[in-house]
Amino acid sequence: MKRTLLSLLALSLILSSTFFVGCASKPDTSDKSSVTRSDTSGDKSALKSTTEGETAQANPAESVKEYKRGIMTDTGYESEWLGLRFTLPEGYVMASEEDAMAAMRAGNESLGADEAAINYAELTMVYEMMASAPAGIPNVSVIMQKNIIALSEATVISTTKTQLEQAGYTVEEKDDTKIGNEPYATLLATTNISGVAVKQIVYFRVIDTRMVVITLSGTEEGFAEAEALLAGFGPY
Repeated sequence: MKRTLLSLLALSLILSSTFFVGCASKPDTSDKSSVTRSDTSGDKSALKSTTEGETAQANPAESVKEYKRGIMTDTGYESEWLGLRFTLPEGYVMASEEDAMAAMRAGNESLGADEAAINYAELTMVYEMMASAPAGIPNVSVIMQKNIIALSEATVISTTKTQLEQAGYTVEEKDDTKIGNEPYATLLATTNISGVAVKQIVYFRVIDTRMVVITLSGTEEGFAEAEALLAGFGPY
């Protein structure tokens, strides 16, 4: 079970780190073409106001609030910051805090051994929760990713899709999905792990400079069971 689960956790980490690197290195410049060097040579405030305007429009519906990691128990998960609760379905198990910390250390190499001293608000990647069937799949995970700057969901989706396709994934953009009381941008990604075709639905939500990533994973033939895990989420 642990080997299968860790393989899928690693895949979720690849997905989250891919959009983090991609978005950090490829911010949306589609609207900047109208601002040339000659346009702003005498008035740098024009470029400044344009940049600030794009950042402010990344997700105007979200109010900035101090990040606080959610709480994982044996029967579910809840996060006031995300406005989400997850109720563990019968026959599934929550990952241990040890598993979550192992996954976080893979994405934060400088993370110390003293868990009590960890400031989660400063980490670039935090595993909020993980749950799976006893065999490790299907499973669901919630990851918080801290980006360098505030980005629109459209920018994140476009960049992530390109990066994943370049990495060998088959990726399809889907309609937004409501989880709890919030809309999440959605991608369907397909890959192969040790000869097994695996599908993942990845849900993205921008909150200021942070990106929430909810990932459902399952085998291609049993993916309906993975999709059913979404029903475990509800408003906080």
